[in-house]
Amino acid sequence: MSKANAKTKPNEKFTAEQMIDALTKSKGMIAPAARSLRCSRNTVKRYLREYVTVEQAQKDEREAMTDTAELSLYNAVLRGEAWAVCFYLKTQGKRRGYVERAEVTGKDGAPIEHDHTHRNEDREEHFDRLFAQLDAYRAGIDGGDGRSGEGVRLDSNGAHDSAATLP
Repeated sequence: MSKANAKTKPNEKFTAEQMIDALTKSKGMIAPAARSLRCSRNTVKRYLREYVTVEQAQKDEREAMTDTAELSLYNAVLRGEAWAVCFYLKTQGKRRGYVERAEVTGKDGAPIEHDHTHRNEDREEHFDRLFAQLDAYRAGIDGGDGRSGEGVRLDSNGAHDSAATLP
């Protein structure tokens, strides 16, 4: 459905101008506009979809409110309010290096330690060890040791360690 201009369609309760006035008074907010017209928010949303002039009125009000907010922020920066200066620099001063970032380090600022030895393992060896662990687990579950998996331990290579059983 294409958007109409300010003319009212047949069977419409409100004119586009009435909707624009309500949106202007409510600074572009839908719920207060609906309350002032005693209609539902969905009615206001439908007018926004169907009338170009109503949609533009809402956009204009929101732009005006954004301008007001920016002016308030600007004035707070001029007054030296720390929160405003910080917010402004974080959002508008990025290209000058004012960015918030977190540096992650190890203990006492040292580099983070990470064990990369597993990356140097031969892939085939790695999978062999995993399959050995799986076989040992299965042996314990299916009663391979006669105890339905209770007390099964694996040695450091992932093989079933029959000497080390749990009580």
